Amino acid sequence: MTGKRAIDAELAITLEEVFALPAERFLEIQQSYDLAKARISVRPDHARAMRAHLIGGLPIAEMNKRGWIDAKDVRDVQKLQTELMRFFGVNRIEDIEILPHSAKKTEVNTPPTPAQTAWLYRVKQIASGMLVARYSPSSTKAAITKLRSLLSAPVEARKVPRILAEHGIRFLIVESLPSAKIDGVCFWLNDVSPVVALSMRFDRIDNFWSFSGTSWSTSCSVTAFQR
Repeated sequence: MTGKRAIDAELAITLEEVFALPAERFLEIQQSYDLAKARISVRPDHARAMRAHLIGGLPIAEMNKRGWIDAKDVRDVQKLQTELMRFFGVNRIEDIEILPHSAKKTEVNTPPTPAQTAWLYRVKQIASGMLVARYSPSSTKAAITKLRSLLSAPVEARKVPRILAEHGIRFLIVESLPSAKIDGVCFWLNDVSPVVALSMRFDRIDNFWSFSGTSWSTSCSVTAFQR
């Protein structure tokens, strides 16, 4: 009552005996009092909250290592935020959106993780700078026919990027982030710019062809690309 001593467990039990109230109640009062004092003396650090959100969700260290962003000191929240806005092409962190896409990944029926989202945006960045022929739905079917003819020998896989580019489809391989667990994706840059990208998380020829050759290419190119 005089403010000289906080209520601890021993004192709470003594007060319980005197006032016939649970000791837990006195400890709760002390806790509420301490928290109220702290809220007055300690000012919220919005930068701390932002840093926790960014570092906790995205693989910042790996993105820095690969040169996707230039924010070596994660304590510099302003710099980190600026780099992430540049990378994702937004004016505010909260404006980062999930790209509409079709993907093969470990958890098929779940929204993309932050690491998967970062990988998708990196694919988009690279694909945006690629030069390919003009795309049309009929060119997709022609490309699939040519791809199937390459299945006779593993070495023929080297021709896949050129064939797809000649038919207006951007094809690229971007190494997956360690925690992304995504194998491949297809999406649109715009109405006439389809993209097929592989992570080669499983570096096997059968896995490659299941994506860029017959089954996956057919489902993504014909169904997704023609919408």
